Amino acid sequence: MKRSILLITFFALLSIGIASATEVEVDLTKVPPTTYPRIPRASFMMPLTAIVIDMELYLNFTTSVGLASISILDENGSIVYLGTLDTDSESELIISLESLYEGDHILIIEYDSVTITGMFSQEY
Repeated sequence: MKRSILLITFFALLSIGIASATEVEVDLTKVPPTTYPRIPRASFMMPLTAIVIDMELYLNFTTSVGLASISILDENGSIVYLGTLDTDSESELIISLESLYEGDHILIIEYDSVTITGMFSQEY
């Protein structure tokens, strides 16, 4: 309702010449950069290392994150491995890749509200 009244008032003033609008060119090269306050991001330290050697995927949790869910998906999005690891009691996990088909795979590690993804290729 207030918006309608403001628009009607503006158009009425515009029609009698009290209010006017003109087009103004702005040189964007002379506009100062935005100075809005930036919120610094918290640094994220990767809590694990993952490496594929021969036919095995080695996961080493350098920081305990509690219970972690580990999934491997194939190129079609099908889950080919699903497991959990309690990183409070064990920090390493070795996953055999011998049963995987050749091609790209996605590694997904989830804990708390964090999801870490990586990709690796399996070749024979």
